[in-house]
Amino acid sequence: STRHILFGMAESGATNPTFHLAYRYGAFDQNAIPVFAGVWRGYTFQSYDMVKNAALVPTIVHGSIDGYFYDHGQPLGSLWDYELKAATAAIEHVVVGTTLGHDIRVNKIYDRLDLSFRAQSNMTGLTFSLATPNGTTASTAFTVVSGNAVWDQAIWDSDTWAVDGLEAHSTLGLNSDGRWARPKIVHQTLGERFGLNGWQLGAYVDGDDPLAK
Repeated sequence: STRHILFGMAESGATNPTFHLAYRYGAFDQNAIPVFAGVWRGYTFQSYDMVKNAALVPTIVHGSIDGYFYDHGQPLGSLWDYELKAATAAIEHVVVGTTLGHDIRVNKIYDRLDLSFRAQSNMTGLTFSLATPNGTTASTAFTVVSGNAVWDQAIWDSDTWAVDGLEAHSTLGLNSDGRWARPKIVHQTLGERFGLNGWQLGAYVDGDDPLAK
């Protein structure tokens, strides 16, 4: 179970659901009220359900408007691309944060972003941008290297075998300011997995330099 409740919604002008509102429940307290986790996009669907695949593993599937059914794979499975009837295409992963450090009056300088990834594979072609009340920065491209080997992909006595929790850390330098900041990360590369554990934005208050007389 992913411990998410999904509500299929249709955007203005659409005749079929185009996204999900995702709510997380029972992560730390089974009796807690579900909290909003994000918006899931990427496909238009007419039906959406949990079924058992040929191996009797519970799997999410959706029925598309062209009459085809697609399964969504497993977190530890091998399906990490769109295997559509027309062609195989990379899945676009987009993570947009909330407005971090929000304040009505105080302006801040954002100078650093630390990221933690679940690196089950290398992640190439990642792009990052930061939106503030003063505008959105140009996208910065970067790559995350796993550094560990996984089963069926490792060289015996050569690669470093991974522990259960694969984690890779990246730091990006920033030069932006505003009363709040909203980070955004995009990944879309064939054959690669994507997993973001979390991020931490570094900032300091924009004020007068006490040494400037």
